[in-house]
Amino acid sequence: MRVRQASGDRDDVAAKVSEPAGFGPGPGKATRSEQLLQQASSGAKSAASPVQRKAIEPVHDETTKGSQGSKLDWSSKGATFNLAAEKGMADKSLYEVFLAKFKEQLAKLSFKGETYEQIIARRDKLKAGGDADSARMIDEELWRARTYAILETLKTESSKRYQKKVDPVSGKTIDTYCNVYAYDVVCALGAYMPRVWWNEWYLADLEKGTIAVVGVDEYRTAQKQATAKGQAATPTSLGKIASIWNETTHELSANMLADWFNRWGAKFGWRRTADMAEAQSQADGGKVVVISASKKDASAGHVSVVIAQDHTVGSKLKAPDATTIDKTTKKETSTGQMGAPLQTQAGETNFMYGVGHNGQWWNAPEMRPEIEMQTDANGAQVTDPKTGKAKPVIDSTTGKPVDAGHFWIYDGKEQATAIKPDAPPAGAAASDAGTKTPAAPTKP
Repeated sequence: MRVRQASGDRDDVAAKVSEPAGFGPGPGKATRSEQLLQQASSGAKSAASPVQRKAIEPVHDETTKGSQGSKLDWSSKGATFNLAAEKGMADKSLYEVFLAKFKEQLAKLSFKGETYEQIIARRDKLKAGGDADSARMIDEELWRARTYAILETLKTESSKRYQKKVDPVSGKTIDTYCNVYAYDVVCALGAYMPRVWWNEWYLADLEKGTIAVVGVDEYRTAQKQATAKGQAATPTSLGKIASIWNETTHELSANMLADWFNRWGAKFGWRRTADMAEAQSQADGGKVVVISASKKDASAGHVSVVIAQDHTVGSKLKAPDATTIDKTTKKETSTGQMGAPLQTQAGETNFMYGVGHNGQWWNAPEMRPEIEMQTDANGAQVTDPKTGKAKPVIDSTTGKPVDAGHFWIYDGKEQATAIKPDAPPAGAAASDAGTKTPAAPTKP
């Protein structure tokens, strides 16, 4: 394992993957789907509806298995999703590889020689005895072990699924896949962010509950029956819908993800912060944390995942300190403050453990700032009566708009996509090889 400081790790190239037919962008232009999402997120709020809004459930694509738009099936082999094979384990499922990697991580922790079950039993005993701090430390170590095992199963640095596409003639980058990798990691850790999202024109009915989400087979059957009767077979007319890539859902680029977080993040359990130290602390403590930023010019932004640090002596897997150049010695010295959180990403440069381009890549001049807006007692944005635009919160000290932050912390419920050593995904069986470590050797 290594920490890698990348240069040019942002997705400063074309929008992610392909958009649905008829939605392709022109050079330097936002896609039609991006435009729709931007209009909805930046426009004035619609008039209050008497209809009770429903929570929209997380949506994934499972109709194009193996594609970069589809959700990983951890009971399948990595080759199905263009993931690099673990040496000697090409015939094993992703979950079996994860278990082997988790075992390797357990062997590096402070409780060497104990099985996963023994570790959990000791943690529970500590909790019951009132030693919450010691129990919490065990949970944090297990969280880090699980996180690292997931990263080393996915192999962002070598898996074709996450490698940028380069024009063979010009050598210039065509596409990068930070959004694909972030989605895979976030889902495996038990949180939700979308890889695909419902087409804009269905969202109001989904919130009203006038369209129900069903499986693909049920949806197709309903379409066939309606067509046979000469009736319309659209989700609106059927009152039901299924997630089908390029038909009812579309893929989200990094810019679109930033807009999604702004509009939907809080509804799906995400909490925003501008505090970089808080973001790292929450990741260390067992929370899923992402950094999401879009570009001012609508070219592709970037998204990365903040991961837990390894505080064991000698480990380099820590958030680096910010540095400055000493005016007298001309040498680089530490400021004693965090330079950037420890991250994992795909993009222009892929790495499992690192910090990204120039440390705080989200604050680069070309990135769109996220400004905190004034709200009234009901939570609605306050607009300027002359311009109709939302009014920013102004810092009384600096006189500048307050930074809303690019960091998102997941406080929502754990999703069924979570990959855990004691809970195999559907179709996969647990193996002792992953959760149990050898007993400590007996001294002669």
